[in-house]
Amino acid sequence: MYNESAVYKSVQHNIELIEKDIVISGSNLLDELQNYDFFSEHYLNNLKQLEREDQAHYFADKLEDMDDEGFLHVLELLNKCKFDHIASALKSSHDDYKSAQIRPSLPDTQHHICPICRLQCEVDIKEMRSKLKTENLLSKTLYKDVNKCSDGRGHQDILWKSLFRHLMSLKQERVETTFVNFLKPNHKGLCDFFIQKYPTHFKCSCQK
Repeated sequence: MYNESAVYKSVQHNIELIEKDIVISGSNLLDELQNYDFFSEHYLNNLKQLEREDQAHYFADKLEDMDDEGFLHVLELLNKCKFDHIASALKSSHDDYKSAQIRPSLPDTQHHICPICRLQCEVDIKEMRSKLKTENLLSKTLYKDVNKCSDGRGHQDILWKSLFRHLMSLKQERVETTFVNFLKPNHKGLCDFFIQKYPTHFKCSCQK
């Protein structure tokens, strides 16, 4: 399934701003999160052990899973803790996605294409960005290119091909396993398809 959540998309759209500007440990935001039940003690203890930028990624991952009500409550906390520019950007994106959620149709050949081509059709590369970076599977140059990308899902072939070349160059078995696991939460059907065809070695295997 596609993740059409406006919350998820707004976080992905603003991930660069979040990782650049958010400060959790050492700010009163941490105190506010401790008073909010959605953020468990276990989660916050793990967060405190991370470096600042990793805390930002960890926070963003959690934020993506929220419903609209919880998300808007966190935006209030961000405003309260002087991160109003982040709250404003997230709210603006959330409103845009909420009013215009578009789910593109797959081609009629969906069931005849390989996992790699289906991935490029179904998944926005920007939603993989944070996880890839955390696992050191994204080069600095490609990370910047993904951040600059304004094309939507299904129109990012150049970026995907650059990513596949980079992943293949690592020559590690765990890479594809890690990559496929990234798909589980929001693209379970595609994840299962990858597992059926595993390993793909990130190469197209469509029957031409």
